[in-house]
Amino acid sequence: MNDFRLVITKTPLRITFTGGGTDIPSYYRKYGPGAVVSATINKYIYVTVAKNFYRDE
Repeated sequence: MNDFRLVITKTPLRITFTGGGTDIPSYYRKYGPGAVVSATINKYIYVTVAKNFYRDE
């Protein structure tokens, strides 16, 4: 039986203008809540996830 599974996703590309990293625990524990200004643009990221074809037997 073939147990092959494949997932393909398409996600809008996000650009961060300021505030990147303020959601990291080491930052917000020291400085408090952060804020990020970002937007999506008309470009996309495709992610493909598949089970490995090769098995060590």
